[in-house]
Amino acid sequence: MGKPQSSSEGAPEYVFDESSALSRRVKPYVFTYTMNCKGRWIGRRPAEIFAAEFKMNPASYYAEALADGRILVNGELCGDDLVLKNGDVLVHRAHRHEPPVRGGPIAVVGLDARVLAVDKPGTVPMHPCGSYHYNALSSLLAEDFTPRSFVAERGVDFRAAEAAAAAGLRQVHRLDRLTSGLVLLARSAEAATELCDCIGAGRARKTYVARVVGRFPERAPAATRGPDAARPDEDVDDDQPAKRRRPRESAVAAASARRDGRWRVVRSDGSVEVDCSTRTKCHRDGVCECAPGGADAKASRTRFRLLRRHADGTSTVECHPRTGRTHQIRLHLQWLGHPIANDPNYGGTLGYGESSYAGAPAPNAPPACPVADRGGPRRPGEDLDAFVARKCHRCAAGLDAAHGAEERATCIFLHALRYAGPGWAYETNLPAWATDGALPPEPEPEKRGCCVS
Repeated sequence: MGKPQSSSEGAPEYVFDESSALSRRVKPYVFTYTMNCKGRWIGRRPAEIFAAEFKMNPASYYAEALADGRILVNGELCGDDLVLKNGDVLVHRAHRHEPPVRGGPIAVVGLDARVLAVDKPGTVPMHPCGSYHYNALSSLLAEDFTPRSFVAERGVDFRAAEAAAAAGLRQVHRLDRLTSGLVLLARSAEAATELCDCIGAGRARKTYVARVVGRFPERAPAATRGPDAARPDEDVDDDQPAKRRRPRESAVAAASARRDGRWRVVRSDGSVEVDCSTRTKCHRDGVCECAPGGADAKASRTRFRLLRRHADGTSTVECHPRTGRTHQIRLHLQWLGHPIANDPNYGGTLGYGESSYAGAPAPNAPPACPVADRGGPRRPGEDLDAFVARKCHRCAAGLDAAHGAEERATCIFLHALRYAGPGWAYETNLPAWATDGALPPEPEPEKRGCCVS
């Protein structure tokens, strides 16, 4: 947890670089990170903890910062022999360089008495986290609701939206940083509670689109039935109470599944359902996995339907998550053998970013950042913020972002298109990648029958 101090108080200074797709940058500023001692840190030395768990800087940087007072324990310098105990407070004063994000104006696509809805671009996180603080959606809404950062669409009045943002907004749901699309922000505590309850209880229908590897089938392929497949006389419907089933809508949707139970035909339009539990694989890296039958896994269900195929061999599919697990859609598409085409964590093969749909290499490791002496220890009478900025190794190395690889990981082909509940609905436009290079619909197979003269 951190809080800007001293020279960083007040509005952030945004800088726009029109030569880059990631054109919104924040001028580096002094920032104070305050951390309470975690259980796993007890009995360990601060230098060891920073080197092992905070990879933003090299170990030599933390050793120097501990020695010159940029990192303090309980407000004091700590010697090499100090070990942490329960209740200790660590404070790290740093010169913060935020990664850049997409700089085009964010579309406001809905505004009423309860909700302000925006179309979040990929690269922008929902709220301050990790390397991001001012380049997060919540910060942009609070700090820079201007025509350079937001645009009103679908009949929304810009001044009314600006007033709503200034009055304060409450987060209702979340999207991953690399996921684009619809974000609902409640204008009151009552509206936030109502919408959160509606979404959490499964009464809202969520529609996403994704572009995936390979030719996604128009309907589940016929195969030996798997153990998780629906019975031929059933159609799974998660809007119904638990264990209740309703008859199939059409005999055309003959129940079929892959041998491993990954496919389930659920409707006559050919949509399929994945019913596969998921869990967190690595908390520190934020990576999850499908874990059918895992003791610590949570039930997860997603419906998919083919929308179109593309000339590059990919497909765009419509996704309806029936539960709300972390990375659920991404994991279920990987489980089916059709991962999101440019997903860096879950099997994508087309690379990163929107500038090229294919051939973009994965980012290399960030360049090493030398620790510069930059004039030695703190000088008599030198302001602490000035000292922190002078000792910044990123400034010394000429790096204007926290991680060089951030320039490449701009988005994945996953977009929240529409949320609808009882008496309300909000939606965005389709992203360009969902239609670019689309093939014409394939002709329906010729039906054979008797000719009656």
